[in-house]
Amino acid sequence: MELIDLFIAPLYMLIFYAIATKIRNKHFKGHPFEPYFMKALHLKFFGAIAAGMVYWFYYGYGDTRGYFNRGIYIHELIVEDFSNVLYYLFPSKGAEVPYAARRAIGFLRPIDDPASYFMYRISAIMSFITFSSYTVIALFFAFFSFISSLYFYKVLVKKITGLEKEIAIAIFFIPSVFFWGSGLFKDSLTFAGICLVAGAGFNLLSGYKPLKSFLLLCIGVYLTLSIKAYILLSFAPCFGVYIFLSYGNKIKSGALRALMLPFFLALGILTGYLFLQQISSASPDWNVESMEKRATDMQRWHTQVSKYQDDGYGGGWSGGGSSYSLGAPGDFSASGLLQKFPLAISVTFFRPFPWEVRSPIMLLASLEGLFFLWITLKSAKKYGFYKYFQHAFSEPIVLLCLMFSLIFGFAVGFTSYNYGALVRYKIPCLPFYLLFVYLNNYYLDKKAVLKTE
Repeated sequence: MELIDLFIAPLYMLIFYAIATKIRNKHFKGHPFEPYFMKALHLKFFGAIAAGMVYWFYYGYGDTRGYFNRGIYIHELIVEDFSNVLYYLFPSKGAEVPYAARRAIGFLRPIDDPASYFMYRISAIMSFITFSSYTVIALFFAFFSFISSLYFYKVLVKKITGLEKEIAIAIFFIPSVFFWGSGLFKDSLTFAGICLVAGAGFNLLSGYKPLKSFLLLCIGVYLTLSIKAYILLSFAPCFGVYIFLSYGNKIKSGALRALMLPFFLALGILTGYLFLQQISSASPDWNVESMEKRATDMQRWHTQVSKYQDDGYGGGWSGGGSSYSLGAPGDFSASGLLQKFPLAISVTFFRPFPWEVRSPIMLLASLEGLFFLWITLKSAKKYGFYKYFQHAFSEPIVLLCLMFSLIFGFAVGFTSYNYGALVRYKIPCLPFYLLFVYLNNYYLDKKAVLKTE
């Protein structure tokens, strides 16, 4: 962040607000979401700027600074040597380019760490139209994340009327999501990606604007696969179950539908599994063995980092006490995963507990976790714990939200071992979990009303 940000950023914000105003007036005039539209955008911009300030002035360094600085480096390489611009933006193992060009970006590990290089590339491209301003690039990320979230929101409220406010809370107003999912982070693009995938997927199934929906689906898939493919790998089987249950619900006979439910569940899971097999075949980095190794490495890395912090090292970056433990890392046996499942889920959605807080950022995460715990217990108590979660299987969209929340929540809770990392990694599943609660309550209340009539 430099002095130029103070002059350039307000100009771009005016442009973004002008575009947003046109979108609001065209699509949300008189809509229940209209009063919340600008508030949601304000929070996105606040998150982009505030999260950047945390990394620039509190931690002193971090991912977002690395994406920006290395993006500027690629920008400068392109200006100095435009003849190799395609190589700098899209490097490949067999590219026939001068040795100097390969050496210039070699330390960025474009082949070994393509996800990070994807961020460098986006940052470099954005720097050409933002006067190399960190804040403006972050605002672009925030606006793209907002537009993608808005698309997902519009699809959902079209499918489910009467929950406009609750769906808005789940998508736009969860603190971790708008704070860490708005700036120059991988999480901003991956959250936008999963919103596009889910929204476009729903629209394609309903036959609404198939060409536009297909293009948006491709963009969402490209973003998630390029940065964090495991998000899509978690979502695919859940959406497969949703598809087959949706068709199963069209069967009018209740008895036949009950008999067919296991079949549709199995078919949906099988579809998701075959999709994962195709992804694994196309990209060896995402087969089971590679994912196990990556998860084990993440566990060990974050455990070491947290120990380093707890010992009082790390200067301004030290947060102290940000680690958590689920037991010995690296146990990928069926029994090992089953034992860790409830612990990992509780870490993702409900922790850190107040007595585990060691920093201001952990305090905010703790308050958010208490809210998730409160709304879960309140809802389960109202309807009965067993009945509440059993009912999810009767509504395809509710089950989709629950399955993705649990699968992805377990994955990040099991591998992170550090609250500072987890608060960003878990962003994609938080809205879906809250959607599960709101939608499940909605359908249960609706059925209760029908019984009393």
